[in-house]
Amino acid sequence: MDNKDGKAFTVVEQQPEYVGGNRELMRFIGRNIKYPAAAVRANVQGMVFVQFVVGKDGQTSDIKVLKGIGFGCDEEAVRVASILPAWRPGQQNGQPVAVQCNLPIQFILEGNPLKSETKVVFSGKMSGLKLNEEPLWIIDGVEIKREGDKIDVKPEDIESMEILKGESAIKSYGEKGKNGVILIKTKKKASELKKN
Repeated sequence: MDNKDGKAFTVVEQQPEYVGGNRELMRFIGRNIKYPAAAVRANVQGMVFVQFVVGKDGQTSDIKVLKGIGFGCDEEAVRVASILPAWRPGQQNGQPVAVQCNLPIQFILEGNPLKSETKVVFSGKMSGLKLNEEPLWIIDGVEIKREGDKIDVKPEDIESMEILKGESAIKSYGEKGKNGVILIKTKKKASELKKN
């Protein structure tokens, strides 16, 4: 079920959801994205805006770059979006529908570009964090404890996300940052997203 024109919906009652939530989406992208060598050599950094459709079956399709930065970054963002596992499809009137989604991915080189110390950001994307070690989560400047705080952050709530790792994470956050730091800036305030 698509909208009347046969196109994907842009606004629906229930947005598509990555199975496992945003944290698993970030982990998947972090495991699979590679900073293109040409971009590293040319010291290219910036935001790639990818658009795709999550179909009624949860598969991504119609992937395109809305705004790119070149040097292989655009192609890499599209490649990773094309291999995303199935999502829970969006719903309208209780029926699964195709929904158009946007995924901004920011490529940032950190330190010496010849070293593998890179930081890749997304309004949902993680790079270089070990899966068996929990990173430090900071949402709108507030440290979030995985066990204690319950926060409902939906993809549409996220304005930007930045991942720090290695020396820069430890330099900024001390021992707490040893497993990486995820900095999320939301369109709303974190306090509004906290659940009692």
